[in-house]
Amino acid sequence: MTGCEVVWDQANRGCYVHTDDISKGNKVKNHACWIFSKCMFLNPKVPKNAKLLGGDGMIAKGKKLKPVDIPLDYEIGFTLAVSAIASLKGWRNILHFSATGKNCCNYGDRIPGVWFEPNSLRLYVVDGHILEGNADSRLMKCDTKVLTLQNGKTYNLKMRFLRRSVTVMVNGKVACGNIPREDRRVFKGVKVYASDPWYTPANAAVSGLYLKKIGRAHV
Repeated sequence: MTGCEVVWDQANRGCYVHTDDISKGNKVKNHACWIFSKCMFLNPKVPKNAKLLGGDGMIAKGKKLKPVDIPLDYEIGFTLAVSAIASLKGWRNILHFSATGKNCCNYGDRIPGVWFEPNSLRLYVVDGHILEGNADSRLMKCDTKVLTLQNGKTYNLKMRFLRRSVTVMVNGKVACGNIPREDRRVFKGVKVYASDPWYTPANAAVSGLYLKKIGRAHV
């Protein structure tokens, strides 16, 4: 297989796999295509010494991955492919780390959580702390243009959580950088969902989900 194609809102709608050599799409309306050799979804960028968490594929409600231990300084990243026919209705969850097994809104409930905001493809990121268990990308005044994605495209999301700051990046662009926060604590056996059991799952797929511990020399 060399690529795949999605067609919507016309008679030949459906999903197609290509086996002949392909180098580019034709930009026809109601079409989205992926060239596997160029597709970062199939070749996600995972940092050295990072722990892969699994869960590659379509997001599903209540899809639980193996629990992880959350250190004081860490980075979480993954590749996100947004469906070409993604629904925009309501809050749609992508990823949720919960040390408590609960949704919201105490410290430990969302460390982090990632959603699409209602009626948009704008990412909503939460990194709770002691003073605000639901500290989110709105409070952090993240750049909404960087956080707003498009149907049928693939993105690299990287979130860097340090003891006193937060940084969120999309495709290498900083949405919010070194945002001050309260101190962290270590959490053991944190539940990981892609997506969680409390919200509608996003019409998207993830790959290369990882967690990397950051040493103090790199903070």
